[in-house]
Amino acid sequence: MFRGGTERTGYYQTVAIASPGRVRWRRPTGGSIYSSPAVWGNRLYTANNNGALVALDASSGSEIWRFQSTGNTLRSSPAVADNTVFVGGGHGTIDDPNFYAVDATTGQLRWKLKTAGSFDASPAFSNGVVYCADSTGYVYAIRADSGSVIWRSSVGGIVTSSPALSDGILYVASDSGQATAIDAYTGHVLWNRRVGKGFIATPAVAGSTVYFLGSTALYALKSNGGDLVWSESLKGGLPSPALGPEDIFALGIDGSLSARSELTGQLIWSRQLGGVAAASPALVGATLYVCLATGDPAVSGAILALDSTNGHTEWELDFDSKIFSSPVIANGTLYVGDWQEGAVLAIS
Repeated sequence: MFRGGTERTGYYQTVAIASPGRVRWRRPTGGSIYSSPAVWGNRLYTANNNGALVALDASSGSEIWRFQSTGNTLRSSPAVADNTVFVGGGHGTIDDPNFYAVDATTGQLRWKLKTAGSFDASPAFSNGVVYCADSTGYVYAIRADSGSVIWRSSVGGIVTSSPALSDGILYVASDSGQATAIDAYTGHVLWNRRVGKGFIATPAVAGSTVYFLGSTALYALKSNGGDLVWSESLKGGLPSPALGPEDIFALGIDGSLSARSELTGQLIWSRQLGGVAAASPALVGATLYVCLATGDPAVSGAILALDSTNGHTEWELDFDSKIFSSPVIANGTLYVGDWQEGAVLAIS
């Protein structure tokens, strides 16, 4: 699931990658990759910009099956549960207003649901229900086995970030600067707070606090009621924050990276990585993994492993390709997609 689980913390309970990281395999998929892969057992599922959902062997990179959506692109990161891959169609105003459920073993379509808009946001799954948010600002609760809609609720504005789910509450951020909490069982809006100029990054939840990274600031809100705990000005953008046991790591689109206390927002360390950052950082133990893509006309990107206690670089891999896909770590391997070649990379 995108960001490692429904709370979207970006923290992975797995073995860290051996230093220095090396490319173990690379598998082209036939289309640029923007979304984050999902690992389920020994299989990896990725979506590409030609509208294909592809299943690979996570150990070798061999293709197992591919499913072609009815649209021209898939930007939503897939989620896997109950032997089913869930993914939203389209991107922004690119029209594929369908949400898909595909058999994880065979690649056969189980059901698809026509929705009000396309999907950049990635789904969340819990207790037989899949939750998703489309580009028109509608949030859906859908029966995972049949595709029937349990409820639909509007949050206003365009939603490109993925909903976070914790203790029966969905947290959704929109481009209008609204942070919204929704009862996951009824679809009733619990609170709605305007705290920023616009959100693209996915919110993350830790305990009684939910964190929203906007274009100009990082906000910590109480999960119960939405009251502001603290806020700090910083350059945000596309990447979602990563949460450790005590610290929050915020990566700006300009490559600025900072570590702060989750309780107070106090700065612990910061550094400038350079380049452009669109992918969200991932945390394993005390190691923070960051993917970078430089701006046009350069196309080189990089994957960095950093010591999360001080921001120092442990190792770095450079590529002749932009990386917009957020990394996923499983079983001592980092998986990520690249944009130019449209390949999935396995690094260990």
